[in-house]
Amino acid sequence: MEGVAFQLIAEDRATRARAGLLRTAHGVVETPVFMPVGTQATVKALTQEMLEELGARIILANTYHLFLRPGEQVIRELGGLHRFMAWERAILTDSGGYQILSLAPLRVVREEGVHFQSHLDGSRHVLTPERAIEIQVALGSDILMVLDECLENPAERAEAERAVRLTTAWARRSKVRFEEFREQGQGTTAALFGIIQGSLYADLRRRSLEELLEIGFDGYAIGGLSVGEEKAAMLDMVEYVAGLMPRDRPRYLMGVGTPADLVRSVQRGVDMFDCVLPTRNARMVRSSPLAAPSTSRMPPMPAIRARWTKTAPAGSVGDIRGRISATSTQAARSSRPSSAPITMCTSTLTRCGRSGKLSSLATSQSSRKPSCAGMKKTALQVDRTKKREGSLRSSRQRAHQL
Repeated sequence: MEGVAFQLIAEDRATRARAGLLRTAHGVVETPVFMPVGTQATVKALTQEMLEELGARIILANTYHLFLRPGEQVIRELGGLHRFMAWERAILTDSGGYQILSLAPLRVVREEGVHFQSHLDGSRHVLTPERAIEIQVALGSDILMVLDECLENPAERAEAERAVRLTTAWARRSKVRFEEFREQGQGTTAALFGIIQGSLYADLRRRSLEELLEIGFDGYAIGGLSVGEEKAAMLDMVEYVAGLMPRDRPRYLMGVGTPADLVRSVQRGVDMFDCVLPTRNARMVRSSPLAAPSTSRMPPMPAIRARWTKTAPAGSVGDIRGRISATSTQAARSSRPSSAPITMCTSTLTRCGRSGKLSSLATSQSSRKPSCAGMKKTALQVDRTKKREGSLRSSRQRAHQL
């Protein structure tokens, strides 16, 4: 590898767990590593400063979504994805293969590639293996993924065999296009990973890996898991496939997962992970047993962002964002039904390491100012009380005079 190199530095004797260093043009990534997902060039609900404080060394972005909006040429003209995101550390870009599954009603899979209709405006496009590489090179990713076909589990064997055949053919075409770019002096600091498919069929998984090894890639990913199968079946397949993968190359389990999944998969020899779960759960308040009733809702994001950026240095991006959202923050305060959603959001994100930034969220609710309607009601009650007290005093004075 010219720009990305993997160094294995330790292995656990009791399990298959291992530690390594993934050296990229944008820094060294210690493995095992979890990659926060910034599908559309941003990790939702978190600033770049927060990600850096968390110790994130690499994040993931999605080729399909960035191709549709704003477009790879726009990002290239703005200095590449790192500058576009204001992220100086490593970036891995998914090829868009998962969208073949998730956006199934809007696409048709053919030998040449995927014909799909944009979920944004209905426009029609074709994503080929070569096109996926071209987009990722234009973005300036550190790690590129080949285009693959991801199936939902459980899948019929005939479907899984077809997906393996197609994934291998697309991987070969992706590698050819990637090498052409390298010969032209582009993408020389990037790595290309192949993706293993085969659903829950062990022999198909082995075949897929062997075919990818013949082509030769800088790293290998296990795709097509955590998409409908039982957890035990997923872990069994991870253990089987990871045991076949090259020892000197990074092993990436795509789309996984929960903290327990990460630990169990690390024990089975996996080095890299990604999943939307942490930030999605934090935004949607799904992971805590203290979740608010369904009638409540999350607080408006401008209010949260304003508090997150409250301590940002003057003139910084965080400071500007905080000042821009100040007006909407004040307006949002009177519209929240209760403090339960805020407390829930704080509780959930605290487990993700954000307690330092969000510690003031829950307490701020108890001290917030009452609404205009509430203030009027309180004033009327005070006025009525004063009138009653005045009447009682008058009555006592008349009785005393008599």
